Amino acid sequence: MVLLNDQDLIRGLNVALALAFIAPVWSQTGAVITGDDGSTYSVVTNFDKALRPGPYQTNGGGVVSPVGQSNPSGGLAFYTANYTSFGRANAFNIVGTDPSLGANTTTIPVVIVPIKLTFPNSVVLDGTNQVPAVMNSPIFQTADFTTGGVDIGVTQFGDAIQRAEFWNLPGFSADYHVLLGGPTVAPTVSLMVPTSGCPASAHNPGGACGSTIGSGIGVVSSEFFDTQVNSMVQLFSANVLPIFLTDNVFEGFDGTAFTCCILGYHASEGPPIATAHTFIYAAYTRSETFRGNVILDVQPLSHEVAEWLNDPFVGDFMVGGINLIPPAILPGQGRACIPNFETGDPLEAPPVVFTEVTNEVTYHLQDEVFLWWYLHGTSFGVSGYWTYLGTFTQPSTLCGPG
Repeated sequence: MVLLNDQDLIRGLNVALALAFIAPVWSQTGAVITGDDGSTYSVVTNFDKALRPGPYQTNGGGVVSPVGQSNPSGGLAFYTANYTSFGRANAFNIVGTDPSLGANTTTIPVVIVPIKLTFPNSVVLDGTNQVPAVMNSPIFQTADFTTGGVDIGVTQFGDAIQRAEFWNLPGFSADYHVLLGGPTVAPTVSLMVPTSGCPASAHNPGGACGSTIGSGIGVVSSEFFDTQVNSMVQLFSANVLPIFLTDNVFEGFDGTAFTCCILGYHASEGPPIATAHTFIYAAYTRSETFRGNVILDVQPLSHEVAEWLNDPFVGDFMVGGINLIPPAILPGQGRACIPNFETGDPLEAPPVVFTEVTNEVTYHLQDEVFLWWYLHGTSFGVSGYWTYLGTFTQPSTLCGPG
């Protein structure tokens, strides 16, 4: 028998509220997608999906699962620290080591898994084609990151965000880093998009699983694509971050390609977090896909990497995995409310973007909020900022009591 204390009950209530009321209105913003025939369509873009339990750890790790085997591999490198909000300590699991303990470099092994999708109309969109661009980007290469008049350092995007977030935290060292290793590239995974077998609806009576807009944009059913991704996660050790990469293929198909677009998400298995696999899906976005190039190249991946670093165990609701915050209103998104520590969602409407150059190529990266924006205390971020670029000038607006 497990006995719950008051904090457990509060956490459970917060999660129940999140699932019941907050998750269905996830972060989103309007955009216009353009087919290669010049046709334009209004869509709603999402960088994430509604909160949901992660898949079982099918290699065990102490959790009851369909297979029930033990997991011999180590898990993701992360620390747990309590940060205070409204007079209450809140536990957060964040990738790397505790920045208040000073200098340390954590390097997370990464595998890029290119996904090649063949649609029923024979259009083929192959993530393999975008692997070189992703590997050349500031997600993995170094650039000189400067914000608020402060040089954060010559480093990767994710590390720059983490360093800027904790820049003025007591104990922080300029020699603190959380880096993505490699990456290595897995063999391309080829998928045929089925013409049936996905959930039927008024818009999709035949249960099709995907379609294209012209020859350069693909949209697939979340049910189809997530099943494929979940089946591959266990192929990698739990300490590794797999990034499932598509070439201009988005989730969200429901009978028409114009019901898209989920641009990517980060996820994890269920408990225990010590052995939970974490993973990312992101669509490399080609130029002119969205009007005004409001979303471009590795922008979706930058969003997911920053969020994974700060809230890696989003698939674990009840055992101290997901990082809950005082529920906050997402600016510009119809008063949608967010219950967990996502760094990119508050800056989606419209996306707040900056650029960095690596190997003479310009890449687009999303601004990210710092933890302190949610917690309403002192900002230990660079220059006292609430976001990397200083986009917000005050903390979040609460959906309810802190």
